[in-house]
Amino acid sequence: MAAGVMLCGQALCVVDVALAESTTEARAAVALTQAEQVVDAGAFARVRSRSSDFSPEYPEVSLSWTVVDRYIADEDIIATPVLKDPWIEVPDDWERTVVSRDAAEPAPVSPRLDTRDPEEAPASDADGVRPDTPEFPDPTLAPATPMPIVDFPDVTEADLGDRQRLPHRLIFNGEPVAGLSAYVTAQGELLLPLAPLAALLGDGLSMDAEGGRVSYVRSRDGARFTLEAETGEVKANGRSVGYLNEVGQVDTTLGLFPANAVQVFAGLHVKRDDGNDEITLTLDKRLRYVSGFKLYVNGQLLPYLDPQPRALGHVLLLPLRPLVEELGSRLTVSPDGNTLTVTRYQDNARISLNLISGLVQVDGTPVGNAPNLAYADRNLLLLPKESVASLTGTYITIVPGSRRIDVDLDGELARIIHPGDSIQSRAASSPPSVESAKVFYDSEHRASAVVRGHYSRYNLRYEYETPTTQGDDGFTPEWMQLYAESIDGWGLGIGDHNTQKGELTGVDAARIRGAYFYNPTNDGVLVGTLGKAQSGVRTLDEGDAVPTFGPEVGGVRYYANHAKFELGLAARNDDDADTRAIVGSSYRVFEHPDFSWGDLYQRTDIALGVYESDDRRRLGGQAAWEGRLEPTRAFSVSARSDYQSAELAAEYARQVLEETDDEDDNGDELTALSLEADRLSYGLNASYRPNTQMAYSLGHSRELRGVFQEDDAEDVDYWRESSIASMSLKPWDHALSPWTFFSWTRASASDDESVRRLNAQALWHYDRYNLLLRHEDQRGDESGHGWLTALQLGRDPWERYFRQGAKVALTPRLNAWKDRQTESANLGALLSYQSGELLGPRTRFAASYGKNLAIQRIESDTTGDDDETFQNSSDYVNASLTYRYNTLLSLKSHYYSNLEGDDNLYASVTAYYAFNPPRHISQSRENAGLLMGQVFLDRNYDGVQQADEPGIPGARVAIKGTRLGLNADPEGRFTIQNLPVGVYRILPDVSRLPLGYMGDPQAISPVRIGDSQITEIKIPVVKGHQLSGVVYVDRNRNGALDDRDERLENIGLELDTGQETASAAFGQYAFDFLPPGQYRVRLQADTLPDGVQLADGDALVVDLTGDASDDRGDRLEIRLLDHPEPPDKRVRAPP
Repeated sequence: MAAGVMLCGQALCVVDVALAESTTEARAAVALTQAEQVVDAGAFARVRSRSSDFSPEYPEVSLSWTVVDRYIADEDIIATPVLKDPWIEVPDDWERTVVSRDAAEPAPVSPRLDTRDPEEAPASDADGVRPDTPEFPDPTLAPATPMPIVDFPDVTEADLGDRQRLPHRLIFNGEPVAGLSAYVTAQGELLLPLAPLAALLGDGLSMDAEGGRVSYVRSRDGARFTLEAETGEVKANGRSVGYLNEVGQVDTTLGLFPANAVQVFAGLHVKRDDGNDEITLTLDKRLRYVSGFKLYVNGQLLPYLDPQPRALGHVLLLPLRPLVEELGSRLTVSPDGNTLTVTRYQDNARISLNLISGLVQVDGTPVGNAPNLAYADRNLLLLPKESVASLTGTYITIVPGSRRIDVDLDGELARIIHPGDSIQSRAASSPPSVESAKVFYDSEHRASAVVRGHYSRYNLRYEYETPTTQGDDGFTPEWMQLYAESIDGWGLGIGDHNTQKGELTGVDAARIRGAYFYNPTNDGVLVGTLGKAQSGVRTLDEGDAVPTFGPEVGGVRYYANHAKFELGLAARNDDDADTRAIVGSSYRVFEHPDFSWGDLYQRTDIALGVYESDDRRRLGGQAAWEGRLEPTRAFSVSARSDYQSAELAAEYARQVLEETDDEDDNGDELTALSLEADRLSYGLNASYRPNTQMAYSLGHSRELRGVFQEDDAEDVDYWRESSIASMSLKPWDHALSPWTFFSWTRASASDDESVRRLNAQALWHYDRYNLLLRHEDQRGDESGHGWLTALQLGRDPWERYFRQGAKVALTPRLNAWKDRQTESANLGALLSYQSGELLGPRTRFAASYGKNLAIQRIESDTTGDDDETFQNSSDYVNASLTYRYNTLLSLKSHYYSNLEGDDNLYASVTAYYAFNPPRHISQSRENAGLLMGQVFLDRNYDGVQQADEPGIPGARVAIKGTRLGLNADPEGRFTIQNLPVGVYRILPDVSRLPLGYMGDPQAISPVRIGDSQITEIKIPVVKGHQLSGVVYVDRNRNGALDDRDERLENIGLELDTGQETASAAFGQYAFDFLPPGQYRVRLQADTLPDGVQLADGDALVVDLTGDASDDRGDRLEIRLLDHPEPPDKRVRAPP
């Protein structure tokens, strides 16, 4: 099977396609290149550098890479999952089944269903859908719009020359095509007549004989191809995509083209079968129209559609004119046919669509661009559903697993909120603005400040932190940073930085003072760092310390998120230590879930570099591998290996020495070895977990130092190894059954020390009590025998709650242990108190007292005497008082004492001020926009936010019809990034609102999202009403409740909405959380005492339209009489 010729050019490649199984088959390829506007709209053929990749969207950058420093708070990253426009797939049995964009899998075809193609069914069987008369071998392949085509003369034998006419029949989509022949060159290249095939498909074909240029327009996706006959260059929509190798075989006089060119232009798969003398032409599945849809408008079937709906790839095309007429609107077409205008009956809005540019305007104001217009049929006015929805003001959905299309009219068209500024223009026009400032200072002279703001396209943050302000050091910073992030995604920081992304792998610097950046790409993120690494600390006047920086470091690293691959380069220069290094590193994760022996996972981590020290330059590095094989869910085997050269080990050791700044540690034996020897370690482990209450493990590891030595020594400098066997289980399934753990370890080293260690533990957890028993036994050849038995007993706190949330808690604990020489016990308790709101809503007081009693008995090895020691230790008192003056200022005082003269009292102040709302915007993806809004308390129920109507902190909003949701900030504001173009309904999540609050969907307008534009919305939330009162018998018949009246309990009441309640103590009743409106209360007659009825003339109707923020609520007293009044004394209602 020969591979097809690749049309590879400057920017893309096309897929290989096999032509036939015979040895004489010709080479071909299908150029699935779309028009540029189609590619931008998310068509099926994306521009790719790999021929096998036809995914409709570029890989996304993980949000985790947007956090590159420890101080970026969660609220700085407000984003939502990406919605992708999926395909309306064309399955293999596409004539029977249509898979909608909302369907997970095609619905199985029932034997009772009519599986015929709707185009072939009679009118009586198609629910009123009139079938079209097929004019082509396959009616679903009928062209959207006939296009002009060039005529070529008939081919005679005299014209063929050294070419031959093949006896093969041409089969087009299963039907023979009469009058068409195929030809073959002397070199075996297959030639086909392009003009008849283009006419069959409804495509356009023209040729400039003098210029030698062939033009082909594909009707199904609007792709326009040109072929330069002299050079063989092929262009799609003006962009060069490659060269045709068989350009010399093109006969523009007879209209014969190589099969490769036919496949590229027409989108046909060509298969030559010499055994049956057939050449099969099959239209690519992604270019076939799927038809047979049934269109329902507001629940009613729209019969006799002409033209009928059809789908191509992920684009659904709908007939505009019948829909407009059914909705009662008016459609006009410009004289040049380029602009459609719909005057909607519902709101008299004029919506226009330019079929050339895709621009959508509402009453002359641009609101966005319609996607996928390259697929539109301008003559039949078959438009993508997004365009139809925009013009008609409807919601269009496909019922999953069916051919039904629902078109539902939006009843509130005039209330749709349209996009405003573009994201780029809004950001570029932003003046310098301070968003917020937070400052902290305490009496211990600690201070910090965080200032946020934005300017133009950049979001800014400044951080400052210092441990002390005393002495000559002044405001010496411990941490200082200026950070800027572009709305396009890249960021830059200057100052202190923690290297959390491995950009300095191999040179071992965890914190630097310098500059860093990151830049997300389509497949990952690129990060870089340049500055001075921390070399130690400097002690200030009052004992606090600040970091010092010395060695110069720099590095870059690239992360490919989806490939789980990293690649980096780092360098280090330390003039003080006279060391230098440059190291390259890579990291890769391999996952083989379908491995023949089970699930296999591997990880490799490699670093290789040049290290220079004391005028000596050597090559060094590190290589690590880990693997895990899981033959079953219960059993797994893992292995690891790690090698570290002497140069890299020395780098690690130097960093430890620099950071500890302790010269006494330089004599440590292992540190000395790490400065002069390489390391090799490896290990193997097997685990078995048959159930959740039992697990077993076996493992062995070994470490060698000085493996590769320059003096060719036979033995390594140092080695050690260990083997371990462990088991954990719960003996029986009972509340009193403990969790037990046992392990046995044997360790040995090159210094002839061999140690065997046994460890056993048992843990009980019953009710609120926890008990841990532990025993360790260790025997060493040099260290001898040692053991330890320990007990820990604890209990969850005893808690007592008081009014206003005040609480007292007592937590006891007991620890005891015994070894060869010591017996010890420690009994302690912690008593704590929290005031809640007992001191007011702004004041919080907390205090705790800890008491410990330690008893210890030590046995002397020399005298044999016992030495008993009683001591009270760790007693302390801790108290804090916090006062929040308002949302901007809070004060706190703290006191600590160990009751032995060591007291500490300090106070702090925290100030926060929000100058302007934070800006949470970034450039959206293609065909997506940004939604900004605020959830607010609508106190007067008018749907418009007033100055005294605040935002609701932490409210959650959801997008109807999707799984998207987002929590608002403390001011009730939210931002949703990358929301696809369209119309949406945004609703508050009632379950996340404060108690008594509710949202009114009818008061919330739909929103329209524009491409790269910002749409803003205000979401009103109202506080529910309470209807309460008293059910009583009016004994003195004065019409008012007084002390002489009888209050009735357990009287059933019901609202006309169906909500029920009953009167409680003293006859009181209440209906909570009622939306504004008028309500009627009905008494349940079977709960009334005998002889008692509602007072004549009392109407139990109440209108709840006042301010629900009034805590008094609305009251309705229900007056009853114990027997009917005499006619002469009955109070009558006025006429």
